[in-house]
Amino acid sequence: MLLVRTGRLTSEEANRVRDGRVRVGDSECAAFAVYGMDRSLNTFLTNKDHALVQREVTYRCWNSTAPCPGIVIQIVDGRVTDIHPLVERR
Repeated sequence: MLLVRTGRLTSEEANRVRDGRVRVGDSECAAFAVYGMDRSLNTFLTNKDHALVQREVTYRCWNSTAPCPGIVIQIVDGRVTDIHPLVERR
């Protein structure tokens, strides 16, 4: 796999990607490899100096392989720090 040869994924991450799985600690590249680049929402959290602290990406089931209604992945320093189901507010 090219992403392993270029150092973007470890071989363990690549195995999970092949199975369509991402876990906390994986690289953001692994999340993108599983769910794609077509995110329905990107949220950015910055500090007082406007430096990026955290990113939250939301995938919806209608435009990715995420389970319905969707999934939210938090990323800090290029690593997945949290994964949870999307909760729709009514």
